[in-house]
Amino acid sequence: MTKRGYTAIAIALVLITAAIILAVFSKRLFSDNKGKALTILESNQKIVINGIAETVNNGKLIEKYYELFGYTSVWSNSSSENKKNRTLLISLIGCSDLLGLDSKEYHRNYLLLYDSLVQLKNFDGSESETENELIFTDAALSFLYDAAYGKTIKQFSYEGVKYHIDTIRIINLLNRYLSDKSPQSILDSIEPHNAQYFKLKQKLNLLNASINQPGFSEAKIIADDAGSRVAAINKLKAYDLLSQQLNADSVSSIEFKSALISFQKMISADSTGVLDAPTSEELNVAISKRISEIKESLNYWRWTNRLQEKEFILVNTSSARLRVISFDSLRDLSMKVIVG
Repeated sequence: MTKRGYTAIAIALVLITAAIILAVFSKRLFSDNKGKALTILESNQKIVINGIAETVNNGKLIEKYYELFGYTSVWSNSSSENKKNRTLLISLIGCSDLLGLDSKEYHRNYLLLYDSLVQLKNFDGSESETENELIFTDAALSFLYDAAYGKTIKQFSYEGVKYHIDTIRIINLLNRYLSDKSPQSILDSIEPHNAQYFKLKQKLNLLNASINQPGFSEAKIIADDAGSRVAAINKLKAYDLLSQQLNADSVSSIEFKSALISFQKMISADSTGVLDAPTSEELNVAISKRISEIKESLNYWRWTNRLQEKEFILVNTSSARLRVISFDSLRDLSMKVIVG
């Protein structure tokens, strides 16, 4: 064999040895980081990074995730892949408001801060990599869990209800999310699919858009008072019962009456088309309170995904209506119910 041949073999052996050492080192490093992560979770304490304290919401879910897929750094370094993961997660958490969830509960401020810091030239987050991975993973799993099964409703204590929460499904969704990079398809696969849920989402987004309109205000509305007409029109516009493009002065009496009737039907009041006391009382309810009510209703719908029974009767006590829920479909029965 020539000298050049021996040199080639020597170089190959060096590269193979280096690859083996790197593989062993990486395995040990990831093993050490996983051990550190589990220790942090077991301590059940807040994670503090650079003076910022974050509380882990779903430690047990994170543990299951690492048990199933192992520990790898998917959020923390400046690689293009991790940057893409962070960007998509921030985008996913940004959908919270559209679902009636609070993005702050999913570490959104921390995610944004870290994502900006990691792009700085001299930033070194290696010392807190494990803690950072925990926060990002917790944000993703907690959001997916709440979007699929709703937040816990403490006042529900009837023990006859059987629950079925598939945590493995949530864990697999996160793994799929990291592979597919498609936030919308993930949401579509876990949200309820009945018409009432989508209507509530549309109403929520409509009201959020209304209160963010320049110059939006809520003046007190007095029954049978012509001076309250403008304030009533502004509220009806917020509920999308009158076009946002209309000026109060250009709304005809017929349009105003029609909008009032639509609102009265919405609140299950007598459809008089008159700005009477019950109607003005409901119109005076702050839009922010209506938004809170819709968010609560959306959470109730997501909560029904926890039920083991996929066919059940749902009674709305406030509107005294009975509905049959069956595999993400909804049907109104032609009957009134007495509740109380």
